[in-house]
Amino acid sequence: ESWVAESWGKQSFQENKIVTPSTEKKAVPSPFWSVSARSSAPWQFTLLCLALMMRVTAPVHAADLKVTNLRCEYAEHPLGVDVPHPRLSWKLASGTRGQRQTACRILVASSPKKLAQDQGDLWDSGKVATDETLHIPCQGRPLKSSQQVFWKVRVWDKEGQTSSWSQPASWTMGLLDDPNPQPSSSFEVPGWQAHWISAEGAIAANRPFETAQQPNYQTMRLRHEITVKPGLRRAVLHVCGLGHYELSINGRPVGEDLLSPGWTKYDRTCLYDTRELTPLLHPGRNAIGLLLGN
Repeated sequence: ESWVAESWGKQSFQENKIVTPSTEKKAVPSPFWSVSARSSAPWQFTLLCLALMMRVTAPVHAADLKVTNLRCEYAEHPLGVDVPHPRLSWKLASGTRGQRQTACRILVASSPKKLAQDQGDLWDSGKVATDETLHIPCQGRPLKSSQQVFWKVRVWDKEGQTSSWSQPASWTMGLLDDPNPQPSSSFEVPGWQAHWISAEGAIAANRPFETAQQPNYQTMRLRHEITVKPGLRRAVLHVCGLGHYELSINGRPVGEDLLSPGWTKYDRTCLYDTRELTPLLHPGRNAIGLLLGN
C-alpha cells in the first residue's frame, strides 16, 4: 500500500522505497494543523487538542507576584544600622494587571543557614494581613551591636496564593546604646568602648571636639598591628574620625568614599562609619593604618 505525505515534501513511498511521483496526484500543501482524509498521522490533531487544553486550563500561580529590592533603613545590605528596630522595605513585581499584596511573612535569622531552612530564630512574623511594603519595624529578639542579620520575605497575592521567598538580604548593626555604659578615660559615649586618639595637646579638659577650633595641629598617620587567629568568621570596625580620615588594612584602602565621616557640630554630634574588614585580613599579623586629618 502507498500513501502521500502531504506535509513533508509530497513524495510517494512504496515498500519503503522512494519513487518519482509521476502518476500520483499532487496534494496541495496544508498547514501543520490540517488533517487529510488520506493521512495516517492523526497525532497532529491530538497534539493540537492537548496543547489547547493545557493553555486554557493552566492555573495562574502566585509566582507571578515577586518580592524584590529588599532594603533596611533605605539601603541594600547596609553596615552600621544603629536603631533597635530597623525598618524593612521591599518592592513587588508582577505581570498581572491589578495584582497586589494582601499579606506577608518576614523571617529574620542569625545565619544564612538558618534562613535557608526557613528558621527565623530572631523574628518570624508569621502570616500578617497587610498591604504595607515600606518601613516595617523589625520585632522579635533584641539585636546586638555589630551583629549581622539575614532576612527574607514572602507575600500573598489578591487571590490568596503564596509567592516564592525573596532573595535573602542582610544588614549589620552599628553601635547601640549600652544600658550600663562605662565611661572612657577621655570621652563618654554610650555603646563605645574606646579612647580618643589625638595629636599631642589637642585634647583640653576632655573635650576632643575642640580640635575643630584648633586648625594648627598636624595630620597624623596612625598604625597598629593585630594578630588574626585561623578560623576568622567576621571582622568589622567602627571608626569616628573628627575632621576626615582614610583607613587602610595591610596597605589596601578600606571603602571607596572620601572625606569621611562628614562634618557636624562636634560638641553635639559625632558621626562614625562601620567597615567590613573580613576579606582584607589574613591569618597572622595584620597592620591597620589610619590617616587622620584635622
